[in-house]
Amino acid sequence: MPRKADRIAGIGGRLRRIRQDKDLTLEQVEAATKISSPYLSKVERDHSLPSPETFERIARSLEIPDDDLAHLLNDLLFERDRTELEKLGFHGQVAPLAAALNRLRPEAQDAAVECILREVPELVSFLKAPESGDQVGARP
Repeated sequence: MPRKADRIAGIGGRLRRIRQDKDLTLEQVEAATKISSPYLSKVERDHSLPSPETFERIARSLEIPDDDLAHLLNDLLFERDRTELEKLGFHGQVAPLAAALNRLRPEAQDAAVECILREVPELVSFLKAPESGDQVGARP
């Protein structure tokens, strides 16, 4: 299970800490994964989110135990979903939504995110619509 401090850090920072704890260089991880060290550096600085497949290659090269890998992968997928919602214009609403999703059982999270993403175009249109007295939910 990841340490509490690790759960606060981004996915990349957590990977960096694990790599450094094992006294591995980026070049050694690059050799093991065939992923360029500049890209690995971006991931570790949380400037890039890897695909789940790339993440798993990195994690396997770091010999992360399966239980910890499952937690980290879940966090990665959650972060990718949060990033996608922000791209769609939900900047202010993402933190409460993320907190609510995080309270769901893991198997329910995927279904909830799929449902949200199906409704996003309508929600974005509603949130961006000019205020009017005829609109349901309009502010006075």
